[in-house]
Amino acid sequence: MAVSILVLCLLTFQTNHKVFFDAAVNQTLETIHVIRDLGVEKVESQIKNLKMDVEGQIKEHHDILLHGSQMEQADALSNMLLPEDGIDYVLANSDAKGNIINWKNELDLNEAFKNKNTSVIEPDFTSDQQYVFAIASPLLENGKIKSLLVIRLDGFCISHWLESIQFDTGEGTAYIVRKDGRNIASAREENYDWITTKYNAQEIKDQDEESKTVADLEAQALNGKTGYGSYLWEGSRNYLTYAPIKETGWGLYVGFYGELMNNF
Repeated sequence: MAVSILVLCLLTFQTNHKVFFDAAVNQTLETIHVIRDLGVEKVESQIKNLKMDVEGQIKEHHDILLHGSQMEQADALSNMLLPEDGIDYVLANSDAKGNIINWKNELDLNEAFKNKNTSVIEPDFTSDQQYVFAIASPLLENGKIKSLLVIRLDGFCISHWLESIQFDTGEGTAYIVRKDGRNIASAREENYDWITTKYNAQEIKDQDEESKTVADLEAQALNGKTGYGSYLWEGSRNYLTYAPIKETGWGLYVGFYGELMNNF
């Protein structure tokens, strides 16, 4: 009788244990899916607001930016209100051959000069290793782009948008890679070396099996897909949800390192 009771208690414990942890895993996965979607929404909202800010400045200073003297243009630029993390407003012009003038060749504006809509300029490092993110909006004359109004921001502003997406348990984080696969933002400051070392999983995917698993997973969001998956890193399996940021074509990833999920 005692043995039967012991076996019954053990089976009940195991069943309850499994049910509890299955529920915990499902809740964890549902949570990081929701956090991922909120992260995408926040980043897209921030970018849309920045685009509206630049376009608003063009409407307010249109004539001076197009036809004013250099002194008048400089005065207008210096009086434009900057958002948080803003560095400055710059006017980028092109000559008759389409060559960009009055602009340090630190961020690629070539595509922006071909686009009559406001453009996101991929964050990158300047010649003095300043990390810069920019939005460029065209000034049109006779239907052609004469110049661009560019707002430059501290590139880590993108990381600041993600700061709330991190976890005390499971060492989880959120990060963003741009269209070419290079890491450009992270929710955790200790992971900023992903950015400063210009880490790019797509470039090293043939280096080893772990690099390939990271690159394959990150490529899903860069190809416009939303979902969930896992990858190998430093000998353990880690778990990520991913989604594209449609405003930019970047991928956003939210998840836990494997240690927590392995406990389940």
